[in-house]
This record gives sequence, C-alpha cells and structure tokens, in this order.
Amino acid sequence: LNNDGGSRSQTHAVVRQSTVGGVEAAVKEAVERQATACTPPWPFPRVVAVAAALAAMLQLTGVNAIINFAPAIMAQIGQPPVTGNLMLESWFFLSTLLTIPISRVAAPRTAYIVSVVVASCCCVLTGIATAPGVGLRGTAQVVLGGGGLLAFAAAFHAGTGPYFFILAQTVFPSAQRELGASVTQMVQFAFNTAVNVLFPVVSQAISGGPSGDQNTGLSAMFFIFAGCGFVGTAAFVALTRPSRAISQPDFATDGGSSEVVSGS
Repeated sequence: LNNDGGSRSQTHAVVRQSTVGGVEAAVKEAVERQATACTPPWPFPRVVAVAAALAAMLQLTGVNAIINFAPAIMAQIGQPPVTGNLMLESWFFLSTLLTIPISRVAAPRTAYIVSVVVASCCCVLTGIATAPGVGLRGTAQVVLGGGGLLAFAAAFHAGTGPYFFILAQTVFPSAQRELGASVTQMVQFAFNTAVNVLFPVVSQAISGGPSGDQNTGLSAMFFIFAGCGFVGTAAFVALTRPSRAISQPDFATDGGSSEVVSGS
C-alpha cells in the first residue's frame, strides 16, 4: 500500500474536522441550554400580546391593502393603474433579494423592527402625498406618493415579510414556541382579513361616501397604517427586550450577534 501515508493524512484531517465540528455542536448546545434556562415560560397574556404586536407590525401597516388596491392607489397619485401595478409588482420581486445581504449584517429581530419603522414612515409620506389639503399635484405627488409606496414595498419585502416567519417561532421561549407560533399565525390571519375587508369600506366612509374625494379617505388610511406600525413596534420592543445577562453568539440566525429575549 504505497499510498498509506496519504491515507493516514486523510484520516487525521477527517478526525480534526470531526473534532472541530463536535466542539462547535457542543458550544451551540450549551448556548441554547443557557438561553432556555434564562428564559422561563411567559404568562399566557404576554404570549398573546407579543403575538398581537408581531402580527400588527406585519398586517396593520397595510401591505395587503396596498397590494390588492395598487391599481386604484397608483391611479389616485397620477399613474395609470396597469403601469403602476406593474411597477409595484416588479419592485416587490427586486426588493425581496435584499433579504440576503441584510441577513448577513443584522439579526432577525433588529431587521424586523427597522423595516417596520421604515415602512410606517413611508405610509406617512404617502398619506401626505394623497392628502387633498396638502395640494400636491403632478410630478410632486407622483414622486412623494409613488416613492413612498416603492420604499414601503422595499422595506416590507426585504425585512418585514421574511423575518416575520422567523420571529413567529424564535421570539418565544423554547417551551412555548408551538403555542406562540400558532397564536401569532391566527392573529395575523385575522388582521389580514380585517384589513382586506375594511380598507375600502373605511376609506370610502372617511371620504364622505362614493361621491366624496376618495383621496381624503386614502390619505387617512395611510396615516392609520403608520400609527399601527409605530404602536405595534413600541409594544413589541417593550415586550421582547433583549436580556443583557447573556452575551453568546447566536449561531443559527445571527452570524455572531446575540439577541436573547428576557423572561422578565
């Protein structure tokens, strides 16, 4: 066996690799055990409150209303409905690609919070652009309103949408992940249905009926969406503040930064 030396070298390399892998696995397991030990189960009302805040940040910022009524919204800010809808849908796809670089530099909780705040600010901009009292017309309205919608779509599809499904499980203590994820999904679907059903009704009612200026109701709805986003974010931050007691790498999601949820 002339290549016996090469075989021994390969064997040593495999052993070294296995040893390193075993150490990494042990460290991961130790970190998970420590995090679990420092995060006792939450009272059920807190689970529901976190689920509601998380779902509100996803649905009550108006994403489904914007998607479903994109042609009408774009027409009201001066764009042909078909052109406006095509612009939004294309931008939705391109924005989703931003999730990849974001995931390398930001933890899911941080990315989610920042993206919701940005999306809420964009709702304010679009609300201003469509408010009849502001008097924006033509290019100014298209730039502010259309730019607000495109920035909203980028924030949502690059951060809010993808990271919601991660946080719906990982934000809860280990012993309550199944319960927390189930409640979160139930609440977000309820919010989704409510927004889709109520958006045209409430918008038209605020406008004074079918004969009123529909921009009045549309603008008001964008301000309402922004308010829901800010309130939901504040509640989520307060309810899931990270513990300073542990400073260990989160190998699974973070690439080196730690975000362990406090149990207090």
